[in-house]
Amino acid sequence: MAYDLFQNASHTTVFGGSQGAHGGQSVVLTGGSVLSLLTTTGINVPIYARVPGAQNAAVPGAYSSTFSRQPLDVRATTETCRPLLGCTTRVSGFTFAVQAQVRPNCRVVADDLDFGQHGLLERSVDATSQVRVTCTAGTSYSMGLGYGLQAAGIGGRQMRDLAGHRVGYQLYRDAARTQTWGLVADGLATTDAGTGVSRPATVYGRVPAQPTPPPGAYSDTVVVTVTY
Repeated sequence: MAYDLFQNASHTTVFGGSQGAHGGQSVVLTGGSVLSLLTTTGINVPIYARVPGAQNAAVPGAYSSTFSRQPLDVRATTETCRPLLGCTTRVSGFTFAVQAQVRPNCRVVADDLDFGQHGLLERSVDATSQVRVTCTAGTSYSMGLGYGLQAAGIGGRQMRDLAGHRVGYQLYRDAARTQTWGLVADGLATTDAGTGVSRPATVYGRVPAQPTPPPGAYSDTVVVTVTY
């Protein structure tokens, strides 16, 4: 997992030094800061860290990096000069660790399923939509679709208008509309593994032929559940 260390809160000046090939800039202390450094009070030098985004391949786990090589990783150089005696340079080093924890995680975004405008429901009406799931790389997950607001089971999905009239419909996992989409507990969910990027899944909807209810706007709300 990539990261970097900066000298400023705006994360524009990379913390570095003359040792190694990483580049960046050292912190140079002058004036009163040097006096504080040479006393028992010491001085605090803040380090601003950032893990950049778009690191989709990072799998869940513990990540760490240790600055422990002496004196290459972290060093403080002080120079004391006296008249006629020249200058004395002292180098001291210390260690510290950078740590992060990536946890399994998933995000889901679902599009509306719109069957459009129709008159008599003398034949089936089909429509499709998409559900996009983004999970951390290597994270196994299952995605299920609920029964909607009007149904108590997988076979009773219905859209409803404000007057209480209803239109039956069903959701499927396949284009042939033979595999009903339900919950994990029904054994009717889909399974996949995360890659760190969005994975689309198509929802195949169908309003079967049925007695036509009064004209109006019919709708339902279906909950998408991702288990990981």
